[in-house]
Amino acid sequence: MTYEELVEQARQTYGRADASGIDGHVAYQFNITGEAEGAFYLEVSDGKVNIEPYEYFDRDVLFTTTAETLIKIAMGKLDPVWAYTTGKLKVQGSIEKALLLKELSVSEDVSGEESAGQTADAAKEDGTEAADVKDAAKEAAKNLLDEQVEKLTGHATVEEAVEAQKEKIGAAVEEQKEKLNAELERQAAKLRDEAQRAGRKLVEAAEAQRTKLVEGAKNPLAKIAAEKAGDKLVEEAERQSAKLQQEAEAKIDALMHRE
Repeated sequence: MTYEELVEQARQTYGRADASGIDGHVAYQFNITGEAEGAFYLEVSDGKVNIEPYEYFDRDVLFTTTAETLIKIAMGKLDPVWAYTTGKLKVQGSIEKALLLKELSVSEDVSGEESAGQTADAAKEDGTEAADVKDAAKEAAKNLLDEQVEKLTGHATVEEAVEAQKEKIGAAVEEQKEKLNAELERQAAKLRDEAQRAGRKLVEAAEAQRTKLVEGAKNPLAKIAAEKAGDKLVEEAERQSAKLQQEAEAKIDALMHRE
């Protein structure tokens, strides 16, 4: 079969299809591999089917398959969902509109015996004698979904995409934790530094006052009294300094353990 013969056969077959149930506009491009290799498009508009031997760049769906598989689908001998499931039909684009291809299949007007024979032959050829149609449809839908997920995320399956997203979220959470811990450590260091500086100022001021008292003493007895008074000032300053540091540590502990 040549490319021209395939396009003509597709035009004649799909030309008999009842597209009245398809609302709006649908554009398919078929890329044929192997025998009759080439590309053509099928367009449904206002319930009418039109086929032309050109590419359709503003298409809704791109199908890639062989001439034999396409003719079987067109003549109703092969379910397009099953063809996709078994790898005979590749799909890119709108899943919703891709599923409308089945509505365009044209069943041949044959006797019951001949129809049964064709069905049996097709089943034998495709290995579908025991196939569960519902399972096949579910599998096809999953494959289509995985394909769309891969385009959007770069992951082969929905499960992989979900796991990758979980890892991404987990990494983001850990990063935020690290940033929060770093900020808490910065604030804790600031509180300690402020407490230490305030404590040093108190002690230094007390020591300066002690020196001033001792130097101002007029006699040995007054000097002894000044030294004792000065020592008490320094002790009190050191006690206040320690209290400031304890208060700072309490604030730091509350800061580190707050929810």
